[in-house]
Amino acid sequence: MHKDYEKALLASIHLKTMIQVVRGAGDILLEGRKEIDSLSTTSKTKNPNDILTKYDPLVQTFIYQGLIKMFPSYSIVGEEEGLGEDIDIQKGFVWIVDPIDGTLNFRMNRKEFSISLGLFKDGKPFAGIVYAPARDEMYVSEKGKGAYLNKEKISVRKSSLTDTPLYHFELHKIDYQKVIKSIAPMAAHIRRFGGSAALDLALVASGQVDAQFSTSLNLWDIAAGFSIVEEAGGVYFATDGTSIKFTMKPNSYSYVVGHKNFVADILDRLPKISVSCINLGIS
Repeated sequence: MHKDYEKALLASIHLKTMIQVVRGAGDILLEGRKEIDSLSTTSKTKNPNDILTKYDPLVQTFIYQGLIKMFPSYSIVGEEEGLGEDIDIQKGFVWIVDPIDGTLNFRMNRKEFSISLGLFKDGKPFAGIVYAPARDEMYVSEKGKGAYLNKEKISVRKSSLTDTPLYHFELHKIDYQKVIKSIAPMAAHIRRFGGSAALDLALVASGQVDAQFSTSLNLWDIAAGFSIVEEAGGVYFATDGTSIKFTMKPNSYSYVVGHKNFVADILDRLPKISVSCINLGIS
């Protein structure tokens, strides 16, 4: 255990509760994996990959109850059942919950799913936990206290371990081949890490991936991960190079994250892509 982790826990009124609640939620999902073969799903949208299991609302309710007990004055926004959809995230403390980020992976008995719990303060990321129970990985952060993986301090990678960097991407509603072709000359590997944007952000924060770029995601996909990346020394920008504008608007987050040098390199190449990729936020 890193000494700064102990200090962070002692100095925080939030982290102990967050860790306790999220770990309990993870236990529910680990139990749920035992019945994967018989687990039914329903479709949330016309996208066949956007599915729901009984564990999505179950875990969200568990987290909600744990948080509201300790912080009754805080607002809560959740992915399932429109929880908190009318809340103004620009005022005060707001919890932002994704009970299973990567439900399809969970249903397919893969390990790449996570629980994402972010805390915003006055419209900005303040704290976050991304917990991947099947991988036994818990990423934790709070403003000014650093970022940690399983109690050890983490940081974004400032330079690649290889001659050229490793990037992950998750692109929606665009001609992604044009995007990849533009980025490919500068990277050794560009891989699609599908299913859990929160976990992908955590991998960047811990230096396991050099940078990541995604499009058309929602607030609960990125709320915890952005806090962790920032506390790990990384930056995040919209894909047009502007600052992220935090909003509840659906599918409004298209971004690049990582160390500032990697992010700058990616942003420098994105404008060279055809304007047919307008959904990526490129003018």
